[in-house]
Amino acid sequence: MTTIPDQQIFLHLLQNEFKLATGCTDPAAIASTVARAAEQLPSRQLDDVASIEIELSPNILKNGYNVDIPGTSARGIPLAVALGYVMGDSSVGFEIFQGLKEEHVVLAEQLVAAKKITIKQKAEGTELSIYCILTSTKGDHVEVLVKQDYFNTQHIKLNGQTIYNNEGNPKSKVADKGYSLKDLKAFIEQTPIEDLAFVADGIRTNIAFLEEGLQNPRGLKIGKILTSAYEGQIDSKAISDISMRIKMLTSAAVDSRMGGSPLAVMSSGGSGNLGLGGTIPIVVVCEHYQFTDEQRIRAVALANLVHIYMKQMIGRLTAVCGGVLVGMGTAAAIVWLHGGTIQQMEGAINNIAANITGMICDGANYGCSFKVSTAQVEAYFAAVLALQNCMATSTEGIVGADNKQTLSNIANIFKEMSKMDPVVLQMIPN
Repeated sequence: MTTIPDQQIFLHLLQNEFKLATGCTDPAAIASTVARAAEQLPSRQLDDVASIEIELSPNILKNGYNVDIPGTSARGIPLAVALGYVMGDSSVGFEIFQGLKEEHVVLAEQLVAAKKITIKQKAEGTELSIYCILTSTKGDHVEVLVKQDYFNTQHIKLNGQTIYNNEGNPKSKVADKGYSLKDLKAFIEQTPIEDLAFVADGIRTNIAFLEEGLQNPRGLKIGKILTSAYEGQIDSKAISDISMRIKMLTSAAVDSRMGGSPLAVMSSGGSGNLGLGGTIPIVVVCEHYQFTDEQRIRAVALANLVHIYMKQMIGRLTAVCGGVLVGMGTAAAIVWLHGGTIQQMEGAINNIAANITGMICDGANYGCSFKVSTAQVEAYFAAVLALQNCMATSTEGIVGADNKQTLSNIANIFKEMSKMDPVVLQMIPN
């Protein structure tokens, strides 16, 4: 049983990682870093810009290169940089593109066209890193360094003088405290439901986002096409299949987000896609089996807490699709909803580990709909199998003797696979 201090630790972790996000979080984080640099200047007119240099770690460069910017008809890192300078407010985090106006886009496009923005890849290291050097025509020089997490500013320098310094103060991690899945389960069962009101808000936000995405499909339109096909003449009965509904609705939501929807989603673990992945499948399952609103809230809390906890073990960005991690959380949450044992919850996680661990991340793009929806469908099947005591064991490849060892193995694989990011970047045009 978790103690009250433990409950507060988990509650704070969830609250800190549940954040509204407009558009893909990676361009938003880049724009926020530029905005923080621009905020140190007395003026932010276009004529004030001599140059903006951005150095990015391979993982965030990969994730920002080809995703639509909400409120525009364009995509890419240079536009995100320009918007960060033109209209960005670093205090609003992932909502930096909320309220974007046409005049902002026009000014940003002018800044891009002026060729004053330089983007380059960091030569060494795999840790998330955003380094902005902003030089004004009036002689001011600002440097902002962000590392480890999207808004974890390490230092700000103005004209060579350090005006903010957070280096040498690494964030403490809940994952370092050695909690188990049993502890996470106890937290979501014992926490007063009113303390999880922010989770309920997140569910409502993501359902509204999904509904808008179905009405106004974007990206590859996978969700809308599948929905139309199965509601038509191909196979009208398939629409009631729970795994197909998970596929259709999860992909529709991710389609909309990668396609630049101007609406906000409730992100989780630094990703709007993972916020959707940790919400939509649970909503589908609860609707199908008629679980209560309280059960839905607690299950969503569990699904997200599991993958957030694992992200702390691995790092904010990885070379493996984050859908794998949220799939593990979703699988465990579905088992919990059906009254499964802790062993079956761990077994569902092992089933995902034995199945889709190697699914790579090739950047934030329209194809994320394929990967995230696939991971969530497999999460459902992993849970169904675990509930029937069909669970991968330590004789199956990377699955460990216990859940702790499995997660440790996965963390090591994810870290080693980060070496692939530069290889993937070489395959990306421009």
